[in-house]
Amino acid sequence: MERTTDFWQATVDSIEEHVAVLDEVGTVVAVNAAWRDFAAANGGGADVCVGADYFGVCERSAGAGDRLASEALAGLRGIVAGDRELFELLYPCDSPTEQRWFRLQARIFVAATQARSIVVTHRNVTEAQRLNEQTRFRARLLDGLQAAVIALDADGCVTEWNKAAEHLYGWSREEALGCRGRELLVPDDQREAAATAIAALQQFGEWIGDFVVQRRDGSRVTISAHNALVYTGDGDVEGMVGIATDVTGRIAAEHEIRGVRDFLRAVTDSLGEGLFALDDSGRVTYVNDTAAELLGFPPAELLGVRMHDLTHFLHPDGSPHAFQDCPIEHARTEKRVMRVDDDVFVRKDGTLLPVAYTASPFKTERSVTGSVIVFRDVTVQKAEADRQQKELDALGWVGRVREALADGGLVLHSQPIVSARTREQVGEELLLRLVVGEEIVAPGVFLPPAQQFGLMGEIDRWVIRAAIKLAQAGKPLSINLSAGSLVDSDVTRLIEREIRSDGIDAALLTFEVTETAIIADEAAAKSALTRLRELGCKIALDDFGSGYGGFHYLKHLPVDFIKIDREFVGDIIDDRYSRHVVEAIVSLARGFGVATVAEGVESAAILELLSDLGVDCVQGYFLGRPMAIASPNPTTPVHERTIG
Repeated sequence: MERTTDFWQATVDSIEEHVAVLDEVGTVVAVNAAWRDFAAANGGGADVCVGADYFGVCERSAGAGDRLASEALAGLRGIVAGDRELFELLYPCDSPTEQRWFRLQARIFVAATQARSIVVTHRNVTEAQRLNEQTRFRARLLDGLQAAVIALDADGCVTEWNKAAEHLYGWSREEALGCRGRELLVPDDQREAAATAIAALQQFGEWIGDFVVQRRDGSRVTISAHNALVYTGDGDVEGMVGIATDVTGRIAAEHEIRGVRDFLRAVTDSLGEGLFALDDSGRVTYVNDTAAELLGFPPAELLGVRMHDLTHFLHPDGSPHAFQDCPIEHARTEKRVMRVDDDVFVRKDGTLLPVAYTASPFKTERSVTGSVIVFRDVTVQKAEADRQQKELDALGWVGRVREALADGGLVLHSQPIVSARTREQVGEELLLRLVVGEEIVAPGVFLPPAQQFGLMGEIDRWVIRAAIKLAQAGKPLSINLSAGSLVDSDVTRLIEREIRSDGIDAALLTFEVTETAIIADEAAAKSALTRLRELGCKIALDDFGSGYGGFHYLKHLPVDFIKIDREFVGDIIDDRYSRHVVEAIVSLARGFGVATVAEGVESAAILELLSDLGVDCVQGYFLGRPMAIASPNPTTPVHERTIG
């Protein structure tokens, strides 16, 4: 029994929250290390440690006019009297260097002896309080936009409720603060829908959609809501912020403390994080339910097995993780706390679980040694960090494209289009590149961000003007048009104006469009392509065969060329299915009176086979790589190194 008590005491001592147990008259009967250390650091000492009269401390402070102490005393006595199961109190605790906030939680605990005790925890919620203050500030800014803004803490209680929310929901800010969001807003028949939304929010970090809520007067409204989780600097979830054009709600997840034989076991089992306890050889002696659930192992399969061999033998990149290099082992051997923010544990099904963890060594008074590992799933945080990084990278490319449009940093390359029968060049496709310093960047790197942030129209206009200038030399040129430019009547008028201004033969220009560009607005696309044909330009349907509507567009749109997708060209020698597809496209094109161009020709054998199959024109690296051409912008330099 003493050995077990020592083990659980050492385990609870590794928990960062301040934990104490009071008997029915308010005497402190047990505390963990965090409680002792905090008391010593803040001048409490014997006043609040084992043997101290906790109720008496509260009474003295209350007698001196401390309102929060009076409220705490009343709440704790209500717990003892059985009037309530849970008491919570948010209170400030200033240090000489900063203002801090703590949340007191008290629950009744009945031991096997039927003796009643109170488990008291104090959690530092300073970061969450600061986030709430920021939320209130942002809410005031949004008041002028009539956007309803509410904030909930990790328990689902309202911490902020702006004026627009008062108007839309019918509850005043004073009435809403401290109330649970679901009780204010979610009707009984919408509970299942709310649960589904919360599941998505927890998985992806945000939820956007329509939802039916109930107002204070019982009436209902449908709102369009955007809910997002709020994280601390350490990546912990502190709550949620919801912004809605009408109203929004969130059902807070409820966690109940499992029934246990003593208060120490109750504390460890009710942790939101996974917890392992290891012996001196690294074998699992205890695992809580959260850890077992996160890893997919039944607890019985973990107990007695060396943790490293079962779930911690790989690095995040999938390479082997040697036991002697493991931070968890170092915590035990070096007798120090190890904190790791980016690691993985291996689930039972072999998948990797991104985790952050703390490994803390312990030693009991009876010389039982080992370590405690507390970990949490950081999948959402890592995904959010990756998303933010991608967005920052995209914004960086957008900035470079804007600069290039202003100072001539865009250049054109061209790739020859060759007759499959005569091997003579019959045209060339213009390909865009971006100059960054001494490097040339391929379009696959910078065009997706440009598309995302609405720059394709400017880019297409630049290419069109440059291409028409180049066409003055009398060479046939092919130009790619994006989806947005295809249905933009201003772009069509620009092409017409530039052709007439420069006096070129419009038949020299072929505009290439993809099925993706057409499908967005087929009617507008047909109108634009028809107008270009009336001007004398030619139209090519690019990447033919890669989509589902190619035959439909060939029938209904004015098309001069079909460009066979490289997917069917690259393996045509060895793949009979690709050969059948090319044969079918050539036959179809002839039936419609349309010429064919095969992309991606990489060898003489492919060229010969395409010629035998009746393909009209070809292009690819075997016939010529994209090369820089004389640009209409004389200040554009030519570089050698290419990115992408």
